[in-house]
Amino acid sequence: MKPEDPTQSAMTEPTPTARELFEEALALPAARRAAYVTAHCADPVQRATVERLLAADAAELGHQLDRSFDDLLACVSELEPEPPIPLGERIGPFTLIEKLGEGGSSVVFRAEREQAGVRQTVALKLLRHGLYSEDERRRFRDERRALAQLRHPGIARLIEGGLTDAGTPYIALELIDGVPITEHVRALHLDLRNRLMLFVDVCRAVEAAHRALIVHRDLKPSNVLVTREGEAKLLDFGIAKLLDTGLDHDATRTQHQALTPAYAAPEQFQQGQITTATDVYALGMLLGELITGQRREHGDPRTPSSRISGTDPDALPAPPKTVRRQLYGDLDNIVLKATADEPERRYASAGALADDIERHLADQPVLAHPPSRWYRARKFVARHRGGVAAAMAFLLAILAGLGIALWQARRAEIQARRAEAVQAFLSDVFRANSSSQPDPVKARQTTARALLDLGAGKIDGAMADAPEVKLSLLRLFGGLYDDLSLYDESVRLRRQAVEITRELHGTNAPEVAAALVELAGSMAGSKSANEREPVLKEAVSILDRNGDFTSATRGSLLRKLSIYYQDTDVPRALDYDLQSVRVFEALPPSADLAESLGDLGWVQHHLGKPREAIASLQRAVEVSKAQQGAKNPELPRYYAYLSDAQYDALDIAGAERNARAALEGIEAINGDEPADTAYFMMRLGKLLASTARTRDGLALLKQARDRSLASKGADDPGQTLWAQFLYGEARARSGQLREGLTDMGTAIANCRREQPDVVFLATFLESEADAQMDSGRYQQATDTLDEAAQVRTRHKQAHGTSAFNANTATRARLELARGHVDTARALLDELRIEGDDAVSWMRFEQELLSAEIALADGHSESVAKLAAEVRQQIAGNGLAAYLKACAARADLVEGMTLLRARQAGAALPLLQRAVSLRQATFDPSSPKIAEAQVALANAFLDLGDTGKARALAAAASTIDAAQEELGEHYRRPLRELLARLRE
Repeated sequence: MKPEDPTQSAMTEPTPTARELFEEALALPAARRAAYVTAHCADPVQRATVERLLAADAAELGHQLDRSFDDLLACVSELEPEPPIPLGERIGPFTLIEKLGEGGSSVVFRAEREQAGVRQTVALKLLRHGLYSEDERRRFRDERRALAQLRHPGIARLIEGGLTDAGTPYIALELIDGVPITEHVRALHLDLRNRLMLFVDVCRAVEAAHRALIVHRDLKPSNVLVTREGEAKLLDFGIAKLLDTGLDHDATRTQHQALTPAYAAPEQFQQGQITTATDVYALGMLLGELITGQRREHGDPRTPSSRISGTDPDALPAPPKTVRRQLYGDLDNIVLKATADEPERRYASAGALADDIERHLADQPVLAHPPSRWYRARKFVARHRGGVAAAMAFLLAILAGLGIALWQARRAEIQARRAEAVQAFLSDVFRANSSSQPDPVKARQTTARALLDLGAGKIDGAMADAPEVKLSLLRLFGGLYDDLSLYDESVRLRRQAVEITRELHGTNAPEVAAALVELAGSMAGSKSANEREPVLKEAVSILDRNGDFTSATRGSLLRKLSIYYQDTDVPRALDYDLQSVRVFEALPPSADLAESLGDLGWVQHHLGKPREAIASLQRAVEVSKAQQGAKNPELPRYYAYLSDAQYDALDIAGAERNARAALEGIEAINGDEPADTAYFMMRLGKLLASTARTRDGLALLKQARDRSLASKGADDPGQTLWAQFLYGEARARSGQLREGLTDMGTAIANCRREQPDVVFLATFLESEADAQMDSGRYQQATDTLDEAAQVRTRHKQAHGTSAFNANTATRARLELARGHVDTARALLDELRIEGDDAVSWMRFEQELLSAEIALADGHSESVAKLAAEVRQQIAGNGLAAYLKACAARADLVEGMTLLRARQAGAALPLLQRAVSLRQATFDPSSPKIAEAQVALANAFLDLGDTGKARALAAAASTIDAAQEELGEHYRRPLRELLARLRE
C-alpha cells in the first residue's frame, strides 16, 4: 500500500511524527517528496528535520537507506549530544575497550570481561534510553532470556544483557569480524552459484530463529556479515524487538518499529503485524541485491533479469549477458515471490525460500514458477542431460531382474582391481629396494624408514585409474610418517589426500573435512605449522554446512583447534579441549577420548591448574590403557604430560616416576629410534636438571639435543627447537653461562624465524634474561624482559597476573642485583599466587625474594622467619632431596644476615650447608657456588680462621676467572673479601 498523494490528503488524521513523514516520503518518487512533506508537516522545526533526513539520503545516492531511521536522525540532529561514555567504564561485568559505532538508539563498544582466568571479548550495545518502571524491566528481561537461548552457528549469539544502575539497558553480543555480505561477494567476485549457496546459509540461520519464535525485523547487508573464513553470521537477531517493547520514552518514537527503509516490508511502513513473512521480504530484497549487484526499489515491478542494464560489471557474478540468462525464469520468480507486497503471497518461511533456491541449484522445479508439465519435464532433462535414454535402459534392466546382479558383479570387479593394485604397488616397492641393493643381505637390512620413503615416492605416479586405492595408500603412508615423527613428509602426502578426497566426494563433503583434520594434525609438528589456520577453518566451515556438531570428526577438529591455539591463546585452547572431551564422552569409549583428555590436561597445566591437569591426565592414561592396551604409542605422551603437572604440583617423586615410564614406554614400542626417544629424554632430563640431579639431567638433555639435530635438522621448529633451548637453559642454570646462552640464543633465533608470534617465546626470553643477568649484561637482560612482556601482552596476558610471574620475579632479581632495592620490592608486590596450596614453586620464589630484599634492607627478623618457613616447607613435604637449590638459597640469605649482625658463629653452619648444597647441585664453574664460598670465607675471617678463609677465597677466584662475563653482584663481594684478606 503506497502513501496517499499529497493533493488528495485530508488533514483530519493525528499529526504525524518525523519518522512517519520521512519513511512515507522516502517511498515516493524523489520529485514528489518535498511537496508531500510540505503538505503534511505544519511544524517548521519538524519539517526541517525531515528535509535534512531526505537530503542526507540523496547526498549519499541512496546508501543511507541501508541505515535505520534512528541512525539517520543521529546524523542530522541538532539536539545536544549525550555526554560521551569514557573508555574503561564498567557496564555490568564488562569493561569498555573501544567504541565501534553509534546510532540514534544505541552505541556499540568492544568490551571485555575476565572470568576464571578466561578473557572474553564482546560487542556491547548500550541503548540510549532507560528502563525505569518494573513492567519495562520485566519485559526487557523476558526478551533477553528468549534471545539468549537462540543458538545457531550462523547467528551471532546474545551472550548477556542487563541494566545499569541508572536503568540503561545493555546487550553483550558475540563480536564478529567480517564484512557485509554484499561487499564480500563483490570483493571476491563470487559466481552466481556461490552467492546462492551463501544466501541459503543465511536463510537457514533465519529459519532457526523463526523456529525459536524470534523475528529479526531489520535484515540488511550490514546485519549479515561474512567472516574471513567465508561464514555468514547474522547480527542483532531480535534486538529490534527489544527496542520496540515500549523501551523508548521519546514521544516521537514509542509507537514505531525499528526498521531500515530500503529492506523493510510494506507492513512495517503501515504499522501492520510483524511476522516471519517480514523477514522473508527482507531476505528477498537482499537476494535481489546479491544477484543483480543493485538494490531493488520498493514497488518496482521489473524482474531481476530485466534490471541488469547499467549495473557496475564488477558487482555482477558474471558478464551482464550471462547473468541475465542465469536469472531469467526461476530466480526472477523466486525474488518476486519473496518480495510480494502481501505477506500471504510470500514464501511461508525462510526455510521454504532456501529450499526453492536449492531446488533451482539442483535443476529441480521451483515452487515460485507457475506449474506446468513442460516446465517440469524440461527440469528433469536438465538434471540428467544426455543420460535420459541410458536411465531408461537401466530401468528396464532392473525390471528384468538383472540390475542387482550386474551391480554386484561390477562391485566385485572393482574390489578385485583394488586388491590387485595394492598388491602390485607393494610388490613394486620391494622389487625397487632389491634392485637398488644388489647385495641380498643389505636389501634385507633396509630400514622401515627407507622402505617408507621408497613407497611414498612411488605413489605420485601410481594408480591414476584407482583414486580410492591411491587415497587409502596416501593416508596409510601419512600415518606411518606421523608415527615416526616425520611430519614434513606426512604433510606432503596428506595434501595430496585432501585433493583426491575433493575430487571423489565434492568440496563440501564431510570426508573432505576429515582429510583436512588429518592434514592439520601432521602440520602441527612440521615446518608448515603456521599454515594450519586456513586448513582448520575450512574444516569447520564444511562441518557447519553439514550440520555436524557431534561426530568423531568434529571432536578431532576441536582437538586440533586447541593444539593450534595452545601457543597463542591458551584460554581459547582450553575451551576447544573441553568441547572435544564432551563430544567424545557422548560417543562410545575410544582412543580419541584419551587424546582429548591428554590435551585438556596439558592446557590445564599451562594455565596454572596442576590439580585439574593431574585428574584429566590420569583419566587419559586409564582410557588409553583400556582402549589400546598398556603398550601403545600414545600412552608415553600422557605419562609425560602427567609428569609435568605433578612437577608443578611439587610431587617430584610422582613426576620422575611417570617421566621414566614415558621414556621406557616409547623405547619398548619403537626401540632406540632417535626421533621418538629424544622427545621423552628431553622431558626427563629437564626434570632431573631442575631437581638437583644436574649431571644426569644435562647428559639426557645433550642426548636429546643431538638426536633431534640428527633426525630433524637444526631448523626444525618443533622438537629440535625445544631440545636446544632446554639444554641451553639447564647449562646456564648449572653455571655454564656462556655455553647456555649460546644454545638458548640458537633456539630463540629459530623461534623468531619460524614461529615469531607464539607465547612460549616469552618463556624462552625470560630464561635468557636470567642468564644475561648472571653474566652481568644487566641492560640486555632488561631489554629481553621487555620483549617477553610484549609477547605476553600481545597474547592477552596482563601485568600483575600469574601469567607474568616468571617475568616479574626475574625482573625483581635483576633490580636487586643492580642495587635497586625499592624497585625490587615494588615488583615483589606484583607476584600473584593462585590457589591455596601452602607449597608451590612460586610461593618458594616469593618467600626467598622477600628474604633477599629484607637482607638488602637490613630487616634481619624478617629474613630469619622467611628462611625458616622455606626450610620447614621443604622438609615437611619430603622435598629435601630435590629442592637443594631452594634450601641453599634460604641458608645463604639467613647466614649473611647473621654475619651482618656480627653473629659469625651462628652463621657458620648455615653457610657451610649452603656451600655443600650448591656444590651438590650446580656445575663446579657456577658463580652461585663462589657466592656461597665468599660468604663462608667472611664468616671464618670473623672467627679468626684466616687459613680457611684464604682457601675459600682461592676457590671462588678460580670460578670467577673461569667466567668470561659475570655480574657485578657476584664479583663485588669477592673483591671486598680479597681486600679484607690483604689487610
